Amino acid sequence: MPNTKKTVTEEQKSENSDFYKTQLIKLSAFFGGILAFFLVLVLFVFISRSSWRDSLRDKTNQILRQNDVALTAGSWCRVSSDITSQFSVYEAESSSGRKGMYAVICRVTTVYGPLCAVFVYDSVSALAYFVDYADIPPLIKDAVLETTEKNQIQFWEEKIPLILKNIQTEGKNEK
Repeated sequence: MPNTKKTVTEEQKSENSDFYKTQLIKLSAFFGGILAFFLVLVLFVFISRSSWRDSLRDKTNQILRQNDVALTAGSWCRVSSDITSQFSVYEAESSSGRKGMYAVICRVTTVYGPLCAVFVYDSVSALAYFVDYADIPPLIKDAVLETTEKNQIQFWEEKIPLILKNIQTEGKNEK
């Protein structure tokens, strides 16, 4: 009798082992699929990053032209700050050849939700000034400008010089 019990136990162990192997294979396939999905997402982010920067530069140039600012946003600049997801910085080229100017497009919270605002930063005087909001229909533009708290614009005008202390122009000082 003891021999029969031992055989049954070995068979159960064999069945359990097969069960766990099957479950492990299924689980590995599932997590492998999730990993592959995230790798594809990361790949798309890296592929689209330059076109995203280019479209933001074009939008910044459009706002600068609409407001008769004699600057053109040029190459993208790397900023070492924790809030770089909030804005993008471009080296601004002046028709007069003035150096140290930057065009900044950033997300500003308003009563109407987050909107893109364009600022110009002069590194020589260490001052930033507000130009205009991007993509606001003319019908509500005045309402947005009236209801936007001056504190938000003042906040960014004071914060931009602090953030842009150690700016790096793409291609020149890129890590």
